[in-house]
Amino acid sequence: MKQLFSLLTMLCLGILALDADVVVEAEDAQFDGKVANNHSGYSGSGFVDVANKSGSYILFQFSIAEDMPQAIVKVRWANGKDDSRDIEVQANGVLQYENFPMGPSGGFTTWLESEMTLPLRAGKNTITFTSLTSVGMSNMDKITIVGATPGPEEFALQVNVSGKGKVLKSPDQPYYIAGSE
Repeated sequence: MKQLFSLLTMLCLGILALDADVVVEAEDAQFDGKVANNHSGYSGSGFVDVANKSGSYILFQFSIAEDMPQAIVKVRWANGKDDSRDIEVQANGVLQYENFPMGPSGGFTTWLESEMTLPLRAGKNTITFTSLTSVGMSNMDKITIVGATPGPEEFALQVNVSGKGKVLKSPDQPYYIAGSE
């Protein structure tokens, strides 16, 4: 009986691990615009109403545990207007989609999910959407990195030196995992 319970526990944990995703709410991103909550159906505490101009952006930052060279990223958005609000997509500063389509969704409370494939690396990643039209982009709710496991938090090290002396950082890397020396 103990063996059966152990086997069932391991099976359940394995199934849970397969369903792991990393979700980043738009309101937790950096963006040119405002957090709003006047259209229902969003997740989290609101959605991002990106500025209505060409070049407005939203930048999502997150950390994942393993390299995902073909990561499926779901973008949840709504566009209640009749026009298409296409975006440029970059992953870690590299252009991935020159013109990703985001047409009308059928209403500001009709949230759609679009999928894109992006190369992501273990550790810190950024995904940036930039509007290509003078009317900005669709309202952004969240992104989901399908099958990803959250990675360790990483922080940039900023050093200010006054007077004489020298500062060494070892190992020399742009980001450090929280709790590391």
